[in-house]
Amino acid sequence: MQRSRMVPMLAVLATYAAACGPMTEVSAPGVEVRDNFFSPTLFVAANGEEITWTWRGTQEHSVTFEDNIGSTPLPKATGTIVRTFTTNGNHRYRCTNHSMNFTAGMVGTIIVP
Repeated sequence: MQRSRMVPMLAVLATYAAACGPMTEVSAPGVEVRDNFFSPTLFVAANGEEITWTWRGTQEHSVTFEDNIGSTPLPKATGTIVRTFTTNGNHRYRCTNHSMNFTAGMVGTIIVP
């Protein structure tokens, strides 16, 4: 094959491989619990939407909601939690290991407009 035709073909194959990538878990919209931060820290959800928090780091963290509904009972290093938001407003949460309140440290907010 001529070099001039091989380069574009390699680019197409590289693009295809990158798009396919490795198999990954597909889940509901959610928040990642990373080492010392949530990602994203601000999430807008529809009323009635189910949000999943998935642990992706190596340290133990909790997800403790200001209203305490659906909070993790103890910090953990793996797994998921799920909560459905049926009340409009700002729903703040934090990691009890890495924040003293809901305004600083490892904190996040789900906004249900």
